[in-house]
Amino acid sequence: MPKSRSRKPLIQKLLMRGMGYQREGRRELADECYRNALKVDPRCSEALRLRGQMARKADPYSVRSIGTAAALDRNDPVELTTLAAFCLDRGEKEPALSNYRRVTEVCPQSAEAFSNLGHAEEVFGDLEAAARCYQRGLEIQADSAEITCKLADVLRRRNELPEALRLCRYALTLDPGRFETYRDLGVVLTDLKDFAAAAEAFERSLALKPDCALTALTLSYFNFRRGDLPAAAEWARRAVELDPSMHLAHLAVGSIAGHLGDRAEALICYERALELCPNSSEVIFYLGLLHLLQGNFAVGWKEYEEREEARCLRRIHPQPQWKGEPLEGARIFLH
Repeated sequence: MPKSRSRKPLIQKLLMRGMGYQREGRRELADECYRNALKVDPRCSEALRLRGQMARKADPYSVRSIGTAAALDRNDPVELTTLAAFCLDRGEKEPALSNYRRVTEVCPQSAEAFSNLGHAEEVFGDLEAAARCYQRGLEIQADSAEITCKLADVLRRRNELPEALRLCRYALTLDPGRFETYRDLGVVLTDLKDFAAAAEAFERSLALKPDCALTALTLSYFNFRRGDLPAAAEWARRAVELDPSMHLAHLAVGSIAGHLGDRAEALICYERALELCPNSSEVIFYLGLLHLLQGNFAVGWKEYEEREEARCLRRIHPQPQWKGEPLEGARIFLH
């Protein structure tokens, strides 16, 4: 029997054992299993990916591990999607988009592949590209409630609220038990300022899944829009409790704290959000704005400049960048 074939059952056994430990939260034992699998075969992409996923953005090793796994086979959609999702979590635009696009090339009839690419385009602000991806996904799988809701959210963000509302209601006919659809419907109704109907939709979503961090964060947005800041703060904190790694939840807590006048807590929350997602242009924006409001112009303006770099925006103003020189008798333009 060839040596490589004899190794395969052992590697699979180690991987399965590691995944079992990982599900139980026994990370050290899981990592030991993955490392043992790599001792048997240093090019085992699945072991590399699993080690990297377990560390995610908290450990520099995960960058090398997940990247190596995808580089070993540029035709493996699982490895490519994992790397793309990892880059998306870190706010790394180009590698995230390029790997998601590669998945659509490898799997041109995969609705999920186009949905994932659309989500990344949406995160990085290209709503037109996101809409095209979701529409392509629906051409492949017309009965997908998930992709229908994603398209509805893009339309909502483009202020096409009646069509977004229609799509959310249509998605409910496709899958009446999907809690995310009620949540998405609630967001559209919130933007339409139909707060009573939105509250009912959120209640239905919570009844189906009461412990979803994203739903808690959405309820923070709902309460903020209707002017109930204490309730908004409570739901944002609830989102952090449910998922401490969600940088947007920390950002929401900080933003509401800032509105309530607690800039110290806002700063703590923004810095934590930036630790979780170092390239988030949204976090950099809020952090820079807070520093400017506190009179810390050197730091605040630098973060404004970094915000543009993070979003890969082209500078459209001819004025020179402020380098920290004295501002006495001068003007500073914030945009």
